[in-house]
Amino acid sequence: MYESKEWKSLSLIARAELIPVIEDVRPGAFLTISKEFKPNLEQCIQESEILYHVEDYSSGNSRYLVSKNKEMLNDTFSYWKSVYDSNSECLDYKYHNLMGNFFGYPQCCIDYFVDAFSCGRMPGRDWNGRAAVSFKKGTYNDVFNYVFHLPCRVNCKETRILGENLKDVLEKYDMEAAETIKNIKLLSILKRC
Repeated sequence: MYESKEWKSLSLIARAELIPVIEDVRPGAFLTISKEFKPNLEQCIQESEILYHVEDYSSGNSRYLVSKNKEMLNDTFSYWKSVYDSNSECLDYKYHNLMGNFFGYPQCCIDYFVDAFSCGRMPGRDWNGRAAVSFKKGTYNDVFNYVFHLPCRVNCKETRILGENLKDVLEKYDMEAAETIKNIKLLSILKRC
């Protein structure tokens, strides 16, 4: 499947999000796909035997929640849809915890993210600043470039383990997607150096 024209037509980000779900490294992922690639994505999903919920938008884009775990997928989609259908400005702890667990983020990082927002901090700026300092010192671990979340610490053990697993599976099945994810994260850190 990873060599098919349908797979190669997907964005590198979508491929990097899907592989860890297909290969059981993460429980779920959230993808935004433009209408011209929707049939290709659905064929890849069908071949991989993962489950999905889709929400179509008037822009022609579609958002997919994908997982192998039917109960987790249904619970996450239902809550996500109810929050967005209500046009709620307030994304509470339940929302972040549910989504973080769906994406396979470590609980310590989910709690850090929620705490940072509740205190008015911007977790992305906070993380990039700490990572930049670590990078300058030569202590930054590049496996953090493969994770899809903001780690709670530059030495978070749970994130390091997840990052190692993500790096291994992405490099095994789609080196181009692996390099893209690594470089996106690295660029955001280097901007702070």
